[in-house]
Amino acid sequence: MVTRVCEMNPAEIETECRRMADSYLEYEMTGTNLGMCEHLDREHFTHLIRGYFEAALRNGSLYCAGENKEGWFIFETPETKRNLHGSLLQGRRMLKAFGLQKGIRYIREIMNSGTYLSSEFSRQKKPFAKIEFIAVAKEYQGQGCMRRMMEYAFSESDRLGLPLILTTDDEKKVRIYEHFGMKMVRKHVVSKRAVYYEMLKETGRQMQV
Repeated sequence: MVTRVCEMNPAEIETECRRMADSYLEYEMTGTNLGMCEHLDREHFTHLIRGYFEAALRNGSLYCAGENKEGWFIFETPETKRNLHGSLLQGRRMLKAFGLQKGIRYIREIMNSGTYLSSEFSRQKKPFAKIEFIAVAKEYQGQGCMRRMMEYAFSESDRLGLPLILTTDDEKKVRIYEHFGMKMVRKHVVSKRAVYYEMLKETGRQMQV
């Protein structure tokens, strides 16, 4: 069961963001790659995720899977309406997570790592769907929650006739998304310890069994 979430109180947001931060930070990365965890400890990573949650709540793109909120994801399409207040909250959370100097350095590293699909599609005025964030709570991993969330994103992107994009930060995660039917199309070397991989599902491509 996948549900769009439109309301959460501050305590609920804090609890779920900490669960998702734990999921990310306790994941065993491949080799020396750390992804975004290169820059952030648990507390600051929670601030970052909270920024995503607060923005997504306001623009209607936040979803959870399962009766016990086993997993969370942010799914955006051209129908997603950007909310100024949510964007400002997200910016404030990012600043609190990274700090000014580290944040500027991280943005520069991202910009210098190559063109991302979302920027390219936007420049070409090509509509697309995007999974901005996805995670499963540690205690529910390996029980099919990720598949349910991906099935929803596949179904909705197909309904709208849109390609689906997702960026991940580890080779093992790449293989998981490839198993579902996505294709790794770009690799971004952000720093010596942070590499990102862009995944693409073309319109009409079905979920793998």
